[in-house]
Amino acid sequence: METDILFALTGLIVILIVMYLLAWLLKRSGLMTGQLGSKEATIVIKETKFIDGRNRLHVVEWYNKRYLISSGANGCSLIGVDCDVTPEKSSLDFQQELTDSGLDYKSDQKN
Repeated sequence: METDILFALTGLIVILIVMYLLAWLLKRSGLMTGQLGSKEATIVIKETKFIDGRNRLHVVEWYNKRYLISSGANGCSLIGVDCDVTPEKSSLDFQQELTDSGLDYKSDQKN
């Protein structure tokens, strides 16, 4: 009786270890993340700014287009799209872009 319980527990532990190793291998190979075959990312999160404890602004670049997306407790919203992404424009400071566009949260708080 005691050996049957020990045998069952040993089998369970072996199965759990095999499942863990299989999941780890799948994650490392890229099969679980959908990145198999492409080492170059097509979606790049360029920058993220916290507005407050729950809300954020994200600049996402995808196929030479830049998207300004807000995310928070109520979901995500597309704020704007910039189709002209050049290397010179990509190197601009995000905070300066927010200030120039009037979307700067910190400058709104001072007024």
